[in-house]
Amino acid sequence: MDSPTSVGSWALWSRSEMNKKALSVALLAFGLLVVSASFTVHAATPVSGDFSFPTYNNAYGPVTVGTGSPTAFNSTASGGSPPYTFNWNFSDGTTASGAYLSHVFSAAGTYNVTLAVVDSALGATMVSHLVTVVSSYRVDLTTLVIDPVGKRHIIPKGPSCSEAVNTTLFPPLKAR
Repeated sequence: MDSPTSVGSWALWSRSEMNKKALSVALLAFGLLVVSASFTVHAATPVSGDFSFPTYNNAYGPVTVGTGSPTAFNSTASGGSPPYTFNWNFSDGTTASGAYLSHVFSAAGTYNVTLAVVDSALGATMVSHLVTVVSSYRVDLTTLVIDPVGKRHIIPKGPSCSEAVNTTLFPPLKAR
């Protein structure tokens, strides 16, 4: 045990062990021991957190985040005092909460996505990652046309199509 530290009429002894503090407290009156108590305080490790989003697919290789497509965000937390709350800021004007969620970016650019993890003892940490979002074109496949020959065609609509493009998707219909 370390030497005692006197505070007024209190004496405090402490001994460090890894992540614990063993404390002994004594109340002295006129130099005589009146009350003594010992206890161990377990110091919690600070809360830490991080998150990930898809950047690589074993079947396809590198993956990019595209506009209009949902992107999965997965968070982890440790230390502190569970349970944890997870609060997200996507730096595109939207926020969300939850450990696992998906988000859709509507415009291309680089976003500083921030996750705040708070434990039940109100310990907190924040982590940020840059997410680069590339433009991807939305194709509206809602218009189905059947021409006089009996072939079914889809006429895509969208910002990348200035003319109708016919694509045969199904075999020709047979007359009955």
